[in-house]
Amino acid sequence: MRTVAKLLRTPIPQPQSYHEYADHRAWLGIPYAANVLSNVPILAVGFVGLFRKNSSPSLKLMNLGLITAALGSAYYHLAPDDQRLAWDRLGMSVALAGALGSAAEESNPHSKAKSSVTMMATLVANAAAIIWWQTVDDVRGYAASQGAATLHFRQLAKRAPSDKRGRMMALYWSNILAKACELLDGPVWRMTGERISGHTLKHLLLAVGFGLREFY
Repeated sequence: MRTVAKLLRTPIPQPQSYHEYADHRAWLGIPYAANVLSNVPILAVGFVGLFRKNSSPSLKLMNLGLITAALGSAYYHLAPDDQRLAWDRLGMSVALAGALGSAAEESNPHSKAKSSVTMMATLVANAAAIIWWQTVDDVRGYAASQGAATLHFRQLAKRAPSDKRGRMMALYWSNILAKACELLDGPVWRMTGERISGHTLKHLLLAVGFGLREFY
């Protein structure tokens, strides 16, 4: 209990080791080329989804977030630091808010108001957590908001009609796998004979997950 209480009281700064990626390869003058260019599939999913006809406002927000996240992530990986990372995380937070709003609507199609509240609450909470992190160098709020949003998405997916549950769970599990690959950046790099790193694989898994969510 004392350890938990200490964690609640003590700010947790962004570890600077986070910016030390296993794959340093450059290509055509692009540093960290694999981590930069693996955002292209995310960008493509966002653009195609954004201009689909009859797309709901929450899905449009999700796809706008994917575009912002892909551009922000590419910008960050060109020269990784805390300030650039904020743009990456802000875009993904927008995409997550849209995905949650859409999941709330599909799990209860008769309550569009609840969908809007879920979407806006997620967006505000994530934005506030990012601003707090950038202001006082404390990532606890960001970690908590991301964890809560992920768990909420899973609960909404479990309540969704069976014909929609599959694509929602595909996004959930791709996000879980992407997070695991992010944490195992170096080990994945070594296990694949230095062909692909965990962080690059993270980007590709997110593109697949959001693509299945949008088009499946």
